[in-house]
Amino acid sequence: MEVYAYKDTLSGTTTQSWSKKYGTLLEYLGENGRSYLVYPEKTHVIQGRWQVIQTGRNAEICFNYIPSNKNSTIPKIDKNWNCHVALRYIGGLNEIREGDLLRLKRTNKLPQTLPSKVYVSIETAMKEVGYTAKLTRNKACTKKNKGCRP
Repeated sequence: MEVYAYKDTLSGTTTQSWSKKYGTLLEYLGENGRSYLVYPEKTHVIQGRWQVIQTGRNAEICFNYIPSNKNSTIPKIDKNWNCHVALRYIGGLNEIREGDLLRLKRTNKLPQTLPSKVYVSIETAMKEVGYTAKLTRNKACTKKNKGCRP
């Protein structure tokens, strides 16, 4: 049952995470198992796949991105599946919002790059690239809700 809950929580959403190493990562996770990722200071959208699998007592969220020539400098993206413990992965997301708010599924390139090493919310990213859509409720686990699960 846990696999279905994670898949239901993430399917059809735009997610936002941030790290000191890379900055803000924005990704759309399609209902069909396709994923679309944008790195800071890059305009090209990297297409891949995602899935949730059960591994013993834990569920894992796995990604598979094949590097393109345009994104060959982006680290840790290869032909293999890269998996994360689902609860830890979701806990690391700052935003999980319904819909393809940055139109990542429909394009292979954003109108402009997003800054590097800077925290950029989905709402700010939408404004930066000139997209307007209704900002949906944030479903991410936050520090205020430490015990949340999908």
